[in-house]
Amino acid sequence: MEYIHDLVRQWSDKEKAAAIPFLLESAFEQNVFQTFAGAAITVPMEYCILSESRTHILLFRRPHSDPVFPGMWHVSGSVQKPKEESYEVWERVRSGSKYGLLGARFFEPVEIGTQDTQKGIGYGECPRGQERNIIHAVTYVAGTIGYGKWFPLNDLPVKEERPLLSHHERFIRSKLIPWVMTQQR
Repeated sequence: MEYIHDLVRQWSDKEKAAAIPFLLESAFEQNVFQTFAGAAITVPMEYCILSESRTHILLFRRPHSDPVFPGMWHVSGSVQKPKEESYEVWERVRSGSKYGLLGARFFEPVEIGTQDTQKGIGYGECPRGQERNIIHAVTYVAGTIGYGKWFPLNDLPVKEERPLLSHHERFIRSKLIPWVMTQQR
């Protein structure tokens, strides 16, 4: 697989972008995905899981071996694959083992906005590549959640050594919290 990674690095951005639809429909190594993500706009479906009172958000710590965001907090989600509907992405996230959500029940996700994230390492940017984040609010109902930690919406883990991803902090503050405020009226 390292051979493929080396080969891909030699391609132009146009060649990488042309191969993305094929790769997203296939199983492939994470380092190959990272190479392609830098050459095209990806569409992560972000699922902000809220407590039933909508005062807390469930965040997950990425593995320390993650090549882009080692040990950092983030909301649940996944990149949308070609021809995949948003409900299919949610089902993949909910039923997969990555977040430990299979034993829990939720209200249906509500799309609350989008955020364009530029490639970069500054506040609110993403070192992996340019993204169009589709943000959803999902309210937890009951059941067991295997991983993650609940944080008050007014006390996000932004000052830790390995904080919340800044582009996730940005959409939580600019999209999710205002949406929550409108729901509590």
